[in-house]
Amino acid sequence: MRDWDFEKSPVVSMDGEWEFFSNKFLSENPELERDGLIQVPGSWKNFRTEHVKQEERGIGTYRLKILTDENLNLYSLHVHGIGVAGRIYIDGVLIKSNGKVGKTYEEVLPSYRHPLLNINTQSNEMILTIEVSNFNHPFGGLRKTIQFGKSDALVRNLYFRVSEDLFLFGVTIIMGIYHIFLFTLRRSEYSFFWFGLICFFIGARALFTNTVFIYEYLDESNWFFIHKLDILSYSLLVPIIIKYFSDMYPEDVSRAFTDFVSYVFLVYSCLVIIFSSYVYMSLVKVTHVILVSYLISWIFFILKILKNKRENSYIMAFSTILFLVTGVNDILNQNLYLNNGYLLNYGLLGFLIAQIFLLSKRFVSTYNKIENLTYELVTKNKNLEELNEEKNKYLDRIKKWNEDLNLLVEQKTKEFKEEKDRAILSNEIKSKFLAIVSHDLRSPIVTVNSNLKLLLNKHVLYFNNESNAIIREAYNTLESSLVLINNLLNQNRVLLPYIDLDYELVELKSLIDESISMVALKAQEKNIEINNYSQPELVSILDKELMKMVLINILGNSIKFSENTPINIYLYSQPGRFKIKISDQGTGISEEHIPLLFLRDRKLTTMGTRGEKGNGLGLPFCKEIIELHRGEIHVKSVFGEGSEFTISLPSYDHITVSLCSNEDFSLSELKDCFPDSHIVQLKNPEFFFTLFTRIIPDKVILEPEYFKSNREKLLSLIQLNKDVRITKIYTLNKLKRELDQKEIF
Repeated sequence: MRDWDFEKSPVVSMDGEWEFFSNKFLSENPELERDGLIQVPGSWKNFRTEHVKQEERGIGTYRLKILTDENLNLYSLHVHGIGVAGRIYIDGVLIKSNGKVGKTYEEVLPSYRHPLLNINTQSNEMILTIEVSNFNHPFGGLRKTIQFGKSDALVRNLYFRVSEDLFLFGVTIIMGIYHIFLFTLRRSEYSFFWFGLICFFIGARALFTNTVFIYEYLDESNWFFIHKLDILSYSLLVPIIIKYFSDMYPEDVSRAFTDFVSYVFLVYSCLVIIFSSYVYMSLVKVTHVILVSYLISWIFFILKILKNKRENSYIMAFSTILFLVTGVNDILNQNLYLNNGYLLNYGLLGFLIAQIFLLSKRFVSTYNKIENLTYELVTKNKNLEELNEEKNKYLDRIKKWNEDLNLLVEQKTKEFKEEKDRAILSNEIKSKFLAIVSHDLRSPIVTVNSNLKLLLNKHVLYFNNESNAIIREAYNTLESSLVLINNLLNQNRVLLPYIDLDYELVELKSLIDESISMVALKAQEKNIEINNYSQPELVSILDKELMKMVLINILGNSIKFSENTPINIYLYSQPGRFKIKISDQGTGISEEHIPLLFLRDRKLTTMGTRGEKGNGLGLPFCKEIIELHRGEIHVKSVFGEGSEFTISLPSYDHITVSLCSNEDFSLSELKDCFPDSHIVQLKNPEFFFTLFTRIIPDKVILEPEYFKSNREKLLSLIQLNKDVRITKIYTLNKLKRELDQKEIF
């Protein structure tokens, strides 16, 4: 530097060849010989000699001898871009540690600080030595220019650059707050929101780059966290800018490519959060390639908006080109292809100013439209007032018509109520008639069917094969007719205005056995064995006849679609429920037919294995009966492999039992009194005491006279079970239509 004129150029860049000691710290052995010369600034990853190869992750020492015409105590050093920790020596004396150097990842504490160092020596020459450790970045070594010069000039340069960064930070943050505030006033204008976020991220970038203000201000121990925020301010900014352009020019942006770029950068952001700095900085080149491709696509975007003559397209084109050029410059600097400094922040500032102009113009245009619409609205409002008087006249007419209409509605409502009462009476008469006819028709069929069954079971030897076939055909025909009559009769009960279930205490295994016996002959004809794997001694409160018809229907279907395979029945208990599972290995049900099985308005009928026909009423009837018992039915089937029907019934651990007739106190009235209870109305008083020996109800509702005459008997039953649960007794008040609680203890 003896020939350098420091009066004209007080600061000089120490770019050039330095001595390099690969994989060594010179402070440990000052007598070591250099391994070669290395270019500064730059990464050490490409340094190789015949005997030495420098790894990306490792250590190394740089050395440079500086000679001047005057004492060096008036000079300073500004050290940039040590990757990623270093110790700085002058004439073998340590004057600054940037982070903490070490020989392993665990020993190193990275730092991105740019120290400004005064040179305290009276000599006109010195040896500058910098030891570097890198285990956190793909590019190690002295990656940026180190400046040497007059102390006052370096300080002025530093203050100027810090002022630039803080100015950019302040301006962009204020812009961001302003546009977010505009978005809160006009929620439909999402471009304000995205632009506000762009301003915030650009402001953040100003603190992470150039003078690295954040790294200088915060403690070095926070480097790992700060560096993630540094990279996130880049990786999240790109999708936000893409979203902004998509909202501004939705017809001109390529959705597929921009969405792809956005997803790539969002995924990369997640990787930054999860992995170490070496991993995500190794992948940053991939994002750079994609970003450059996206920036190149902007050229076509600019040409498109210019061709389509979009509003303010020339301003948008200029700001976009400025952003594109500075963005490419920063990518090249990041990868050490250039060393002219980061310019993207300035490009973004110009871009922001242009966008503010565009958004402001757009906002003013919208405001002018609102003013015009307001004027039109005021004009129309005046016309509306003129029409208001005429409207009031029509309203008076409408009011009179409405009064006449109300009178007509009252008259029609009265007529409808009378028709409804007649319809209910007709329905009850029809139901009684159907019940009588079905009963009278069923009785002789049952008798004939039983005789035919007896003939088939015991006297088959007295008839020839033709006679047996005729008898069996007659039996099957009568059996099908009997099932149809039973379905119609029971379905008639279900369709009554109120449901009158005939509850009784039922031992479930016995109920299943009875149902099996009803279909045993059909099963025998098709060589089908029905296995009852039921858990014994399980009891429930059911309408026995209706539930038996449910089981017969399901078993009949299993027999209908099976041949030479077993049918298995399982009964078991679960907390609060009983489960009955009927499985067969028959033809099964196709997947598209399963949702139609229980629909009343979609009668689904299929021929059996021997051409048996059905009427499509059975399974919808079964579902309705099970739901009346607060149960559920489910089916699983694989076509060609078989079916499995599962019936789930409540175990009635908590019920309210009523011995009041429906005429005295309807079921709906009882439910109004006890909305959270399951109410069972019993017709047979004697059955009530049988029930009490197996199931303890929470509440009992009785007629007053019955309560008086059976008080002692009730008391004894409750005392036997008082350790389990206290049962509350209620009597009905017919006049008040209320229930009174009775204390019997």
